[in-house]
Amino acid sequence: PTINVVGGDHADEDSTATFNKAVTASSGITLNDQTGDAKVIFAANNSVTITGTIDGASAGEGIIQVTGATKTFKSAIGSTSVGTLDIDATPVFESTVGATTIDIAGSVTATFNDAITATTIALNGSSNLTISYTGAITVAGNITDTSTSNEINVLFATADTAPSLVTFSGAAVAADTINIGSTTKAGKATFTGSTGVTATTLTIAGGNHANEDSTATFNDDLTATIVLDDNTGDAKIIFATANNATITGTINGSATTEGTLQITGATKTFASVIGGTQDLTLIDIDGTSIFNAAVSATNIDNDGTATFKSNVTAATANDGTLTLTPNGNNNITHTGAITGSGTLNAVEADDGAINSITFSTDVTAGTFNVGSTTKSGVVILNGDTTVTNLNIYGGDANAEDSTVTVNGDLDTTTTTLDDGTNSAVTKIIFADSDTVTISGAITAATANDGTIQVTGANKTFSGTIGGTRIGTLDIDETSTYTGAVTVDNLNIAANKTATFKNDVTLNTSATINSSATFLVASAGTPAAITVAGSVLGASDGVGTVQITNTGGTTFSGTVGNADNTLALINIDQDTTFSGSVEATDINNAASTTATFSDNVTATITNSGTLLFDATDAKSVTGTIAEAAGGDTTEVQVINSANSEAPSVVTFTSTVAADTLTIGTTTYGGAALFEEAVTTPTINVVGGDHADEDSTATFNKAVTA
Repeated sequence: PTINVVGGDHADEDSTATFNKAVTASSGITLNDQTGDAKVIFAANNSVTITGTIDGASAGEGIIQVTGATKTFKSAIGSTSVGTLDIDATPVFESTVGATTIDIAGSVTATFNDAITATTIALNGSSNLTISYTGAITVAGNITDTSTSNEINVLFATADTAPSLVTFSGAAVAADTINIGSTTKAGKATFTGSTGVTATTLTIAGGNHANEDSTATFNDDLTATIVLDDNTGDAKIIFATANNATITGTINGSATTEGTLQITGATKTFASVIGGTQDLTLIDIDGTSIFNAAVSATNIDNDGTATFKSNVTAATANDGTLTLTPNGNNNITHTGAITGSGTLNAVEADDGAINSITFSTDVTAGTFNVGSTTKSGVVILNGDTTVTNLNIYGGDANAEDSTVTVNGDLDTTTTTLDDGTNSAVTKIIFADSDTVTISGAITAATANDGTIQVTGANKTFSGTIGGTRIGTLDIDETSTYTGAVTVDNLNIAANKTATFKNDVTLNTSATINSSATFLVASAGTPAAITVAGSVLGASDGVGTVQITNTGGTTFSGTVGNADNTLALINIDQDTTFSGSVEATDINNAASTTATFSDNVTATITNSGTLLFDATDAKSVTGTIAEAAGGDTTEVQVINSANSEAPSVVTFTSTVAADTLTIGTTTYGGAALFEEAVTTPTINVVGGDHADEDSTATFNKAVTA
């Protein structure tokens, strides 16, 4: 029943018991070191069982050596831990094992079915530590890797069942190969050590039953080439615990779209490519993570904080914070749709650098920040983008300009351009030639921040532009604006048409290039439209202004000037010009009233009514002629300021109309005609106040 091995009282007096066959010691084997050591050896290659506990007389006493193959130890070893367990042949330990040192010799497989407690478990070259278990256990102790081809296997022995957990609690675990599960068995392991795990290859394999999912969880650094092998059971790797940890080594599926990577802790940095040869099925981010190299998966689900510094290929669901930041001199691409209501950031990692981030297809987010107050951001959106708030920030250095290029629909509540406090600038470009609608307001953080550039045709802007005034609106392709527009400068490129269906406010001016058109048109429900600010030709005699708005249009500023006259103004609906007007030609359509309150310089072809309402002396330079077609035409002159003598409107060239009316029964009028006048009817009408005398003065021939 009892075996005691006791060392002598001299260093040379080691005591040894060697057993070549089965041993049954119902009361156990005790190893009692004195000055001499106590050792038990299990020798001879035969399949026998060792029954009975083996303990040190005190913790750390005694040596167990296994030199014969295929021994099975049925009972606990080291409940009072032994000093050393030397495994030189292939044993199976069915119960718990405790030793200061467990040494597995080269080319030997040691199988443990229960918990292990050791200070060190040494692998010595082609050593194999297999944990084949049936319940939750702990493997305590550092595992060291000497020489090559050392292997750790974690295999749950109960088939068709979800595996229990093996916890590796040693500070460091190292091996050449670590396998969690196999193609026929599940495995589940957590590595809690404070200095991490190092392996050449780490494979996590699901078993051959739906319940046999395999999982490995790491709480600190990991260095390994990682393979996730889904079979009938799935394979998952988890990085947990709130600490800074680095994962070095590629992570791939065994075949395409296999395996799940989950991050539940913070902050985990992945130094190597993920999914480079075989995409993962899922990357599930619930903690904080940084990906320094390219990532490929079928799906990414981010409910935490994730930063990607290289290309991403996945359909990404983002309800957390997702940041794409080029690392070094590289442009990156996110291939796959982004959905969710989280925050999306696209920002350069380095000071002074400008690298692009391309989104290959649709993007949805709650807030989308491009650039930051300290870094630039360059984004290309190749799909449709739906975000609540799109914020574009210039960096804190002159070169840190930020740009967003939109090649699809843009649906936002608000887009804000923020140049910041330095000389960096922000720009949003609407490119591609698809017919798309840009909804939502576009505004500046501070008046005159930002540039909007339209380089793709067939764009309709349905929201307000410049709730806080935008710096520049560059219109390089035909586009339509149904919301109010407020900008410092507006430029329409040659041969392009910009259609405005709402108010336009220009702090400086609108510039119309050769054969370009500034068109004021009716909204869905026609309403009065005001164009405030100067509308000018890019040079003398270029550009067209056309008015088709049936709700009435007012130009409150200058339209053309001496150096920047327009080529043509087409007035197809009632329009008021409060400032001076200079153009090569003005055409006024039938049944249309064009009202001028300042100087006019143009050749006017009239099919409707021209009303010159001057509260100060003004001049009309250029002929006024009737268009062919027999429309009823009239020229009217009044001073709409009540109770005063009317100022004189001087017509320097010939005038022709069906009716010429100076004054009304309400207002006086005064006109001087320096050249011939041809009209069937001339009416001169005094106003309704004693000072409102009306006068028509003719210096040349009159045909009435």
